[in-house]
Amino acid sequence: MELPSGVEYLENFDHGWFIKGNQVWHLPDWTTVDQSWLFSKIQPAQLPFLLTNILPDMINRKLPVYSPIILESQDAVHFQVLEFGTDAIKLKVNVNIDIPMRIPGLEGYLLDGYHLYPGPHPAYLNDFLFKHPADENGIILLQGEDIPNVVAQIEGEWKRFTSGDVQGLLQAHPIQSAIKLILAASVQINNGVGQVTATPMLKVEGVQMSAAAISRRLKPRLQYIRNGSGWIAVDDLRRVGIGVMGRAVNGLSLDNVFSLGAREILERGGYRLEGPWSKIEFPEFNWPHQSSTPVLEHLQFLAHWGLNGGVKGGQVIWGSPLLEYLFQLITQFPKVQILMVGTKVMLESLKKQCSDTFNFTWITSLAEANRLQLEDVSYIAVTPSVLGKQTDLMKQKYDLLIMLEPDLITKSTDTKIYGTLSSIKSRCRFSLFSDANYLEQSNVKSAHEMLLQLHSASEQRWTIFDQNAPLALLPEPYQMKVNTSVKNSSDDLFFSEFDLNESNEEDVGINIPASTISFQERTVKVSVEYESREQQFVEQAKSLADRNGEPAPFVQFMSYWPTYRDMTDSQQKWYFYWRSEVRNMRYPETDLSYIFMHIYELINGVGWAEPKHGLFQLTQLLIHYGEAYRQLENYLFNWIYDFALVHQLTSTIGELDVLTRKPDRLPGEFLAMELLSKFQKSPLQLSLDMLLSLSNYDMKRSRFYLGEGKDDLEFYIPRILAVVDGYINKIHDVRLIDMFSPGEMLVTQRYLFRSAVYNNRLYGSTFSVSHLPILDHEPLREYITQIIKFAENKLREYKGFKGRLKGISLEPEVETLIERYLAREYAKQSITTAIQIDTDKLAQLQLDTEYVREMLTIEEIEDPLETSNDAHMSAEVSHESELVTHLQCAAAEEAQSLDNSVESSWDTADLGEEWLLLAEALNEVHFNALATLMSDAPVIELSRLAEEHGTMPTLLIDEINQAAMEHIGDLIVSEDGVVEEYLNDVKNLKR
Repeated sequence: MELPSGVEYLENFDHGWFIKGNQVWHLPDWTTVDQSWLFSKIQPAQLPFLLTNILPDMINRKLPVYSPIILESQDAVHFQVLEFGTDAIKLKVNVNIDIPMRIPGLEGYLLDGYHLYPGPHPAYLNDFLFKHPADENGIILLQGEDIPNVVAQIEGEWKRFTSGDVQGLLQAHPIQSAIKLILAASVQINNGVGQVTATPMLKVEGVQMSAAAISRRLKPRLQYIRNGSGWIAVDDLRRVGIGVMGRAVNGLSLDNVFSLGAREILERGGYRLEGPWSKIEFPEFNWPHQSSTPVLEHLQFLAHWGLNGGVKGGQVIWGSPLLEYLFQLITQFPKVQILMVGTKVMLESLKKQCSDTFNFTWITSLAEANRLQLEDVSYIAVTPSVLGKQTDLMKQKYDLLIMLEPDLITKSTDTKIYGTLSSIKSRCRFSLFSDANYLEQSNVKSAHEMLLQLHSASEQRWTIFDQNAPLALLPEPYQMKVNTSVKNSSDDLFFSEFDLNESNEEDVGINIPASTISFQERTVKVSVEYESREQQFVEQAKSLADRNGEPAPFVQFMSYWPTYRDMTDSQQKWYFYWRSEVRNMRYPETDLSYIFMHIYELINGVGWAEPKHGLFQLTQLLIHYGEAYRQLENYLFNWIYDFALVHQLTSTIGELDVLTRKPDRLPGEFLAMELLSKFQKSPLQLSLDMLLSLSNYDMKRSRFYLGEGKDDLEFYIPRILAVVDGYINKIHDVRLIDMFSPGEMLVTQRYLFRSAVYNNRLYGSTFSVSHLPILDHEPLREYITQIIKFAENKLREYKGFKGRLKGISLEPEVETLIERYLAREYAKQSITTAIQIDTDKLAQLQLDTEYVREMLTIEEIEDPLETSNDAHMSAEVSHESELVTHLQCAAAEEAQSLDNSVESSWDTADLGEEWLLLAEALNEVHFNALATLMSDAPVIELSRLAEEHGTMPTLLIDEINQAAMEHIGDLIVSEDGVVEEYLNDVKNLKR
C-alpha cells in the first residue's frame, strides 16, 4: 500500500495522524492493523485477502483508501457440466475475460486489465479453448482422449470453476492413478498337484489386469488409455514401469510367464524374478506346522504348491497321515496318477491298512506286473526290483511319486535302485523316510536331496518335515529390488532382452550347411546355461587374443555358432595360423565357420585396441570373403552396423564403399540415415545404387542399362538429382528431401549382433535408433522414380536406343530442366576444347559448373543485368553449391597448375602484382564479360554472352567480383557497370 504523493504518516503521534505540507489531519478510526498493512510489502498471494477483507473494512470505516485493481466475484472462465455419457461430455463455457494474464506468485486468479478474476492457470486453459472452440451457445462437446484430459483438470485446478454434476462426472470418468506394476504369482492345480507361475500384472485400484495387454495399447502421443469406465494416464503407466509393445520400460517382455522353483516359492521371490515391478504378490500362503495334524497338512502343502519334499520319523509318524492324504486326494481328484514305491513288507503293511476304496494296484512280483494293464489303473504300488524290470511302468508319467523309506533301499547315487527312482517322470515327489536316522550320514542325505531335486538349504529345511524340529515360520520373504534400468531415453520403444537360445524362425543361425535346428523348450536352467556359454567364450577369447599361429594344414570346420570348444586341436592350430595371416593383411581360403569365429571375437571386443581398428578388420573380412560366402554378407553388413552403433562410428561406415555400393544389404535404418545425410549434403554424393533403393523402378533390369546405357546412367542420374535439388531449393526455398519429408522421426530398437555369439552384457541387447523413414515414404519414392525414368528416356533418346518408358509425370519445368542439362552436356561433348590439360577432369568439372548453374536459372535467362544485391546468389542457391563449389575449386586448381593454359587478353604490364593474380584467376568468358560491360549495350551483350556459355549474367559478375575480392580486396563491378575507380584498369583489356 502507498500514501498519496507528499503525504507522510506521523509515527510519533497517536494512531491516525498524517501531514502534507502545512496541513495535518487525523483519521480517528485508524488502527494498528491499518498501519501494518500501510507499511508492509504486499505479496501477490495476499492480494485477494486485501481486496475482499481489508479494503472493504477500511472503506466501511470511512477511511480514504482506493485500489486500482477490482476483484470480480465472477470467474474468469466457468465450466458447467451439462451432460456426460460413456463416450462424450457436454460442457457449457462462459468466458468473462479478453486478455488473461497471470500474476506470478498468485495462483487461482487471472488479471484482465485492472480486473482480477478467480480463474485457472492460463497456459492449459488457452490451449484448451483454442483446440475446442465453443459454438454460439458456448457449448463444447468432448470425445475420446479429450475426456480424461478435461476430467483431470476438473478434478484438480478447474474444480472450483466448474458447476453442475461434477461428482457424477468424476465417478463416470475416473482418472485411475492408484496403479502399480506387480509380479502376480498363481497356482494352477491339476490332478491335485500345483504348478506355480508368476506373470507381470498391472494393479489398478486394487484390480489386476494384464500388463502386456495394457502396454500394447500405448501409442505415440497417447496421453490416456481407457480402462473400463475409467482412464489411466500414460505418464503414470511409464512411471510404474510399463513400456510399449508388450514390454516394460527396461525392455523385459510383459508376456513372460515365470515358472517358479521351490526356493522362489518358499522365499516368495528371488533374484531371477526381479524386474520393473514394485513387488511380487502371492496367494494366501498358509504354513501348516502350527496345526494339530502337521504331517497331513505338510503333505497337502507340498502337493498344493508343487513342491518335492518328505517326512522324517518312520511309518509310526507318517503312516496314518499318508493314508488320510491319499484318501482325500483320490476322492477329490480320481484321475490322479500315483506311483508308490516301497519294499514288499512295507507295501503289504500298508495294504492291510487301506480300505477297498483306495483301489490301488499292488505289485510285488513279476507275475503280477506281467498281468498289469496300465490303461486300466491309476494308482500303483510296486517294489523297486519289479519297477526296474518293467519298462512300461518306467516310461509312464505320474502326477505323484511316493517313495516309502527310500533311505533304507538306497544310500548313494551309485545304486541301481537310485537310478530307477531318479528316472521316474513325476510332477511331485514325496520321500517318507525311516526312523533309522540314515539321513544323518552326509552321503545318504546328499543322495536323497538329489533324488528329491532339492538344491538349496532353504528348500531342504522347509520341505522335509521333522517332528522333532518343526519350523514354526517360513523363511523371510526375499527382498525384491525394483529394476527399472532403461536402455535408452526413448518414449516410444524399449527392448533390452534377447535370448540367443530362444527358437525364432527369423533368427535361426547361420546356414552352414542348411539344416534343421531343434531347440529345447525355454526354461530357466537352459537360459542360464546359454548365457554362461557366451560369457565363457568371451573370457576364453580374451585369454587367447595374443596367440600367434604357426603354419598348419587346413582342416575343415563346420559348426553352428562356432566357439573354441567346438574345434579339435588340429582345427585350432589352423584357426590361429589363419587368424595370424588375416591380422597381417593376408587372407588365405578357409571355411566359413573359422571366419565367423574371428568375427565373434571382434564384436566381443577381442583383437583390437581401438574400436576403429576393430571396424577395419570387420570390413576387411567382408571385402575378402564376402564374394566367396554370400551368407557372410547377410550377417556381416548388419554386424558391422551394430559395431559402429555401439562404438559411435556410424559416420565412419557411411564413407566405406564396401557398404554403400550394396545398399540392399544395409540395415534399413542405416540406409535411411545415409540417404538422408547425403541428400542434405548433396545428392551428388549418392551412388546410383543408393538412389535406386528409393525408386519403385528397378532400372538395373532394363535393357538399356544392361546394354549401352550403364555408364551414362550411373554418371548422370546422381547429377540430375543434384540439379533438381538445387532448382527446387532456389525456386521454393526448400530442399528436395525436405519437400518430401515423411514427418516425425521413427525410433526403433535394434537387436545387437543378432544370431551371433555375443555377450549382451558388453553393450546391451538392443540399441535405440532414430531415423526418418524415408525408405517407406511413397511420395518421395514415386518422385525419385519419375525423375529416374524421365532421365533414362532422354538418355535413350541421345543414344538412339529404341523404346521408351511409360507412365511418367513430372512438372514441366523439371522436365525442361533435365532436358536442357542433358542437351548442354551432350552438345559440349562434340566441342573440342581449346584448353589442353593432362586429364579430362578439369573440362568435366567446368562443364558441370556451367550446366548446373544454367539449369538452376531457367526462369532467369531472359532477365536483364541484376543489381549487386544479387552478387551472392550462388550462396543462396546453397545446396547446389557443394557441387558447384567443388567443381569451381577443382577447376581453379587445375587451371593454376597449367602453364599458359589460358592466354590472357589483359595487358597488365603497368598494373600491380594483385592485378596480375586477378588476371590469372579469370577465364576468357570473364574477360569478355568485362569488355561487354564497357560496350554501348552492356545488358543485351552480357545476356547474349551468358546464353552462349550456359550461365547467366549475375553469376558471371559474381565470379568476377569474388576473384577481385580475393586478389585486390574490392568489388570491381557494381549495378551500374564497372566501378569508376577501376575503369582505367579495365580499359587495358584487349578484345
